[in-house]
Amino acid sequence: MKHTLLLTTAIAALTFGSAAWAASMHTMVFSSSGTFTIPATAAASTEFEFTVIGGGGGGGGCSTGIFQAASGGSGGAGFASYSGFTAGQTVTVTIGAGGANGAFGGGAGGGGGTSKLVFTGTTIAQSTGGGGSPGQTAGTMVAGTAGAFSASTGASGLTLASSLNYGAEEGTVFPWSGIGNWTYTIPGGGNPLGHAGTVNNYNGVLGGGGMGCQYVGSPGGAGGSGVVIVRWAV
Repeated sequence: MKHTLLLTTAIAALTFGSAAWAASMHTMVFSSSGTFTIPATAAASTEFEFTVIGGGGGGGGCSTGIFQAASGGSGGAGFASYSGFTAGQTVTVTIGAGGANGAFGGGAGGGGGTSKLVFTGTTIAQSTGGGGSPGQTAGTMVAGTAGAFSASTGASGLTLASSLNYGAEEGTVFPWSGIGNWTYTIPGGGNPLGHAGTVNNYNGVLGGGGMGCQYVGSPGGAGGSGVVIVRWAV
């Protein structure tokens, strides 16, 4: 009976503790540009975690007689945690747009935009957009480049508690020399959170690169828009 009571008490404590922890966690997702205001309940020691993903690049379009084009690169992706904010201060959030798809006729995919955080005039974290793939008319494929993540404090007066570059992939090309055929797909560059464009959905999501065109005269996929996710506990 004593062991049962102790076990029950321990489980109850763990359950209530977990519930309290979960209730104290907050998340805000920015899929478009805006402003994050430090809540009134925050202290200078409160850490705010920002995940920043740039826009993906668009995949190239095919022209007459060309079956495929290279894909767009993923936007940069990373995480940074800051402390030192004061309640009521604001962080300007910019979300990078996804690059346009390469149009029918060998059009080039557009480059993705940069997602960034600006505090008191200082860019504290950013992920640049992925590169678009040139349209394919003949010759060797060129994949879109991957975006890059960076984080710092600059002149902001904040403390950078930790940061991590999640990594982003460049676009892909046909694995053999020259131009391939429509049976081989050219998926976009991905990142740990985003979806790269594939044969099931040419367009990237959450910074993923757009797929390269797969059929004669078809367009490529568009890059996915970037995103910023903010999490904190109070």
